[in-house]
Amino acid sequence: MGRVFLFWVFCAIGIVINAIMGCGGDRIADSDMAIASGKIIDDFSRELKDELYKAIDDSGVVWAIRICAEKGPEISSRYSSIPGLTVRRVSTRYRNPGNIPDDFEREALEILESRPANAGDDYYRWIDVDGHKTFRFLKAIKIKATCLNCHGDKDKFSDELKIILGEKYPDDKAYGFTLDEYRGAFSVKIDWPEGRAAVDSILGAN
Repeated sequence: MGRVFLFWVFCAIGIVINAIMGCGGDRIADSDMAIASGKIIDDFSRELKDELYKAIDDSGVVWAIRICAEKGPEISSRYSSIPGLTVRRVSTRYRNPGNIPDDFEREALEILESRPANAGDDYYRWIDVDGHKTFRFLKAIKIKATCLNCHGDKDKFSDELKIILGEKYPDDKAYGFTLDEYRGAFSVKIDWPEGRAAVDSILGAN
């Protein structure tokens, strides 16, 4: 947690330096943008998993649902507070309505789900909307054994789990998955050139 916080502090410092030096808006190579996006997702997912696994170990699956309802949006908001970045999870079979995909994310999810198993688990490209350039990156989330505790067969959920899911997510669609099935994806959006300082900081940290 401390290392992640310090990392984003350095990103913020990079933004200030970038502004002072007047760095240009030239795009970085797609492969480097993908590397930076992947590292953002690695940090995001690691932090969320740590919170969830700790909750499961300490108090069980029902408590993990409460933690996920609070911590997921909190972590997403914190990462997205970096200028030029938006980081979140998306799925067509969502639990939180805030995770409904936009048009690009829906298209990317369809592409990822239609690929052969060995064809890679990310999809990215630049898009241009009204002259504003944005790098979009999605990395697939697949169902692991632990995920089945609250995303698997609903008939096997405990009554307590069904109650908390009903309270937190009355429009829940995120159940009925099987092992290794696509659950959705992590999504990174980098507005350009606003997000350049963050990308430079991430790539420069390697």
